[in-house]
Amino acid sequence: MANKPTEQYTIRAKVFDIVPQFFILDEQGQTIGYCRQKLFKFKEELIVYTDRSKEKELLRIKARNIIDFAATYDVKLPDGSAIGSLRRKGLKSTFMRDEYLVFDAASNQVATLQEDSTWRALLRRGIDYAAMLMPQKFILRDTAGQEVAIFRQHFNPFVLRIGIAVLKDDEVLDDLMLIATGVLAAAIEGRQR
Repeated sequence: MANKPTEQYTIRAKVFDIVPQFFILDEQGQTIGYCRQKLFKFKEELIVYTDRSKEKELLRIKARNIIDFAATYDVKLPDGSAIGSLRRKGLKSTFMRDEYLVFDAASNQVATLQEDSTWRALLRRGIDYAAMLMPQKFILRDTAGQEVAIFRQHFNPFVLRIGIAVLKDDEVLDDLMLIATGVLAAAIEGRQR
């Protein structure tokens, strides 16, 4: 029997917060990132700081357009240099199962993040209690189809918690891009609850 991959990062957010706040924790449970989602912004923007004091920015995730079912989100470092982008697969993600295309800084597709199965996704969307019994799981695969990371939601009615298990080192998908992917998924999934 294969060993379960350990989760190197965890993203946590209280479900009932009026203004969503995300805490990014490392494997030891130490806070390595903090993000407070701004409400009523025309263009979605998530700024991840190193901690709750918001003194040092870690990365920035910003939508390119105001309203878009297939929104593209650019991921940038504090100096403004791009490390990649994520594009949500519009109607497919809304009605079937969530899927994101992951691009590098030069806009080349390098991976796909996809919800674990279509039938589970449909059950989660159609039956309220199914989401509790079958929390979401996303698999990040590179363009060769190899699994790079698993993003797994843990059941808790009060706290949205997504664990990120990194399965292999990837030259293009560094840990900051994996964290950005997890924060964006948590922000979008949190709105859908």
